[in-house]
Amino acid sequence: MKNLTKLAVLMGFAVLGGGAAQATTIPSTINTTITITTDSKLTGPVTCTVPAGTACIKFGANNITLKLNGFSITGTAASPASCTPLGFVTVIDTNSKNNVVIRGPGLITQFNGTGINVSGNNSSVEGVAITSMCLGAIFVSGSYNEIEGNSISRAEEFGTGIGQAIFISGAEKNNGHNRILHNEVGETGSGSGISVGATQVNPSPGNLIEENNFSGNSFIGIFIDSGSAGNVARHNQALGNLNGDIVDNNAAGANTYDNNLCQTASGGASCQTPDIAGHSNFEPSDE
Repeated sequence: MKNLTKLAVLMGFAVLGGGAAQATTIPSTINTTITITTDSKLTGPVTCTVPAGTACIKFGANNITLKLNGFSITGTAASPASCTPLGFVTVIDTNSKNNVVIRGPGLITQFNGTGINVSGNNSSVEGVAITSMCLGAIFVSGSYNEIEGNSISRAEEFGTGIGQAIFISGAEKNNGHNRILHNEVGETGSGSGISVGATQVNPSPGNLIEENNFSGNSFIGIFIDSGSAGNVARHNQALGNLNGDIVDNNAAGANTYDNNLCQTASGGASCQTPDIAGHSNFEPSDE
């Protein structure tokens, strides 16, 4: 009986390799995708060397939380010169699971790919720092997700502009209605601070972009592509972005702009330019 009990315990803590593992902690080195099916956490710095086209950590169940716990996940792209188009890796993939949480504090850095892919619904990414990425920081293609309190820099080092610091796409059934709150985004390389929609093919409606700082980016601060309507941008700061602070490829009135601190706006966007001396992009909203 004792031997059977020990065997059951060992099976419960299966090796954290490919497939669905009953993970509660993440190992210090990941060389094949880990699929988590229970609440999981980092207990120290992690190095990820998974093959191209895969993910370091993938969600395998709804309603679970991954805590970075103050530690880092580091890849193998040590510099922009290390970015290769055939080597893209996703660090954390929610894998179309719903009601999941990725919670910082924690750091994701030096990956030849994307930081976090949120493809399910009603999930959140909170308090994560993401830097030195080749193809973007946070990609959202689901609905009713919340991206809050994250810090992002040097998020598109590949140099093509196809990656964005935060990319909201309606890639699946016109998804949208996400909340992007209190994030700090700058120095994105050749990408935008936030990009909503990918032309009329993948529009994303009804998103709230509030109290973020999208300043000092090499392309655009806030970009909303054609076909994405009903979005609200308010109390944001977008200054010193090389190709425009706020650009909206829709007609005026398709999206709403309220009390954003910016210098330039084009298309359907407007730039209210409130009193700079008294402006805070973390000013409480009226709602």
